Amino acid sequence: MNKPIYFTLKDSKDTYGISGANIINLADKKALTSNVFKPTIAGTYQFQAKSNNSGTPYKDSEIVTVTITEPTKKTITLKNTPYRADNAILKIKRINSKDKNGNNNVTDKLVRLDNTYYNEYVLEVNNKGEHFIENLIEITFLVVNKSVKHNNGVITDYGQRVYPTALTEIVLTQVISHNKPSTRITTFDQLRESDLLVFYKIDIPNDNSQVITKSYFEFNLNDMGIDYAGDLNFTEFIEQ
Repeated sequence: MNKPIYFTLKDSKDTYGISGANIINLADKKALTSNVFKPTIAGTYQFQAKSNNSGTPYKDSEIVTVTITEPTKKTITLKNTPYRADNAILKIKRINSKDKNGNNNVTDKLVRLDNTYYNEYVLEVNNKGEHFIENLIEITFLVVNKSVKHNNGVITDYGQRVYPTALTEIVLTQVISHNKPSTRITTFDQLRESDLLVFYKIDIPNDNSQVITKSYFEFNLNDMGIDYAGDLNFTEFIEQ
């Protein structure tokens, strides 16, 4: 659920990417945009390809039925071995600063790339042993914040905090993975928008520390990954 489903059109000659037909969601009789369907409610959906009268008069396809269920996985994968994910935490970095009058202040940390500012987050998903955390993946990432105002590199307005959603641009900076007893650090030299971490569903917290329920996100990089649907603890921390 909330994870996009991609359809591909082909004709009887196995020619892919035809433009003379559309995929129709039979529930509302509307054509899918770019042949993508993103279900937001669990249930059964039906689709059918129909000619759009722009060229070749194609016959209607057979009806395709798709059943969507609530995601339930809580898995962390390290060295291609899956483990139960016991806890997920999303933290936003904050810093001590001074305002223009020299007064002490605490603000969200902003990272500048080229001429754009980003909020910085850390996402941690872990697997606990009998006494200690045995396996974890910790992802540091940036979320673009276009509300920040600046003049020649000097911030004049910190704007409003931007949270990660399925629509925001995410830039990965570092991944730390711990698979007892070894730890591995992956640093991204080329900082650019990445689809390795995808939030399919995440609500915006309404206070400084709370649990964001029914969150759903995935991460995949080489031999490690996260597939998590459930509570996500949100908190702030001041970077020292």
